Amino acid sequence: YEESTENNLSWYAAFRMLYEITGKPEYREAMEKVEEYLESSYDKERNMFSQGMHYDKGTKKWSPNYIFATDCQTWAIDVLGPEKIDKWGDEGAAYRLWQETKARAGIMNKDGEMIAVDFTERKEVKSVEWTAGAIVAAAELADYYRLTRSKLAEECERDAKSMYVHMQTMRVDLGNNRSAWPYSDIRVETKHGWFAAGGMLSMASTAWMGFVELGVNPFFLGGKEVPGLLGIIKADQEDKMPQLPIGQGVTDPARSSL
Repeated sequence: YEESTENNLSWYAAFRMLYEITGKPEYREAMEKVEEYLESSYDKERNMFSQGMHYDKGTKKWSPNYIFATDCQTWAIDVLGPEKIDKWGDEGAAYRLWQETKARAGIMNKDGEMIAVDFTERKEVKSVEWTAGAIVAAAELADYYRLTRSKLAEECERDAKSMYVHMQTMRVDLGNNRSAWPYSDIRVETKHGWFAAGGMLSMASTAWMGFVELGVNPFFLGGKEVPGLLGIIKADQEDKMPQLPIGQGVTDPARSSL
């Protein structure tokens, strides 16, 4: 038997939404059971979540699969939140989880800025979908640590911004004010049982980047606004605004009510 951390993170979010909508206790109970699994898959010594669990019929025990799956780390931050991960580990555990993810799967540019994540500890293939999840995770971390550990927050915000800016370079213009994103930058094995589709346009990538453009975390009912992410998007839009010559675009206060 196998258990998937990624799928359990998705189910945790789904049961949370169902409980919020219906108030039925069975959904809360299911969410709590899933949380027990997720906590057991978190290895605070390794600063990571296992890819899943494998059941050995001989020993009748579950053991973690330590194949590094990038989205199991970023989605854990997105779904559970930094506060819960810090409680499972200790103060700063969620930040260390992010650092471990960067060290294993983070792709940097020549200036040392983080621009994307790989599917696993290879640091070569840009996954748009999983980078979008990483952008949300880094922004969530920045918001969480902003008042208590400002330097950590600033670093996480820089990571979210540099990834967001780079993902704009991978956007494909479809015309008529429409855009889409590819699945990845190259076609290659993900190391998780399927091939990344390379430059083929992807609904998964485009949907995730749509969440990012809206500044929301999609694992919460209705999409939870992420203030740090909204700030990054606003700053990027302002940077792209055309600069008018001095005197143009200025409204005369005396005529503003006319």
